[in-house]
Amino acid sequence: AGCLAQGAPPCARYDHAMVKFGNNLAIFGGRRICSTHPFVASLFILTLDCLTWIRLKCSNAQQLIRSEFIYAPVKQGDREIILILGGIDENFHLSNKIIELDF
Repeated sequence: AGCLAQGAPPCARYDHAMVKFGNNLAIFGGRRICSTHPFVASLFILTLDCLTWIRLKCSNAQQLIRSEFIYAPVKQGDREIILILGGIDENFHLSNKIIELDF
């Protein structure tokens, strides 16, 4: 029997970014097989100690629709932030922006 996580998991996706920080996994962005809305700009955390999915609300997540290049979690004081470099926007242009997702 497998171990099942609690909470609503993220939708099926590919080309997403995932990173482990502390006792958590963060999953951001990616693509899904959908002709009308193929890009995903959601941020999910999977807590590894109790295997619970949490969807985080980020006010600036739409600034970077898809990210798969450099993705690094940074702890700044009491804040948890994730820095994302690169990606592809909704017009399929490469980006060299650095986006800070604060949650």
